[in-house]
Amino acid sequence: MFAVFMIEKFTVEPWQIAVLFAVGGITMAIMQGGLVGPLVKRLGEKPLSISSFVLQALASIGIVTVPSLWLLLPVQVLNSLGTMVLYTISGTT
Repeated sequence: MFAVFMIEKFTVEPWQIAVLFAVGGITMAIMQGGLVGPLVKRLGEKPLSISSFVLQALASIGIVTVPSLWLLLPVQVLNSLGTMVLYTISGTT
């Protein structure tokens, strides 16, 4: 659905969609691979979950309001950060 939205809003090519998804995937891998564990120990699950929801909400607003495709890169990173932290935490409890 996100790819269809991007095609309609920005008239993008498939490789541009692939770049955005790759950035998101790399961000998720880094978060799950080494950052979530120390963050949970330092901040706790509940504050980290709330932060993840806030990041996802901000990213959702950003996705529909950015005027340019390349401004979606930082928004995609925010979305991926929030998503991966939440998925990792929910999978450990």
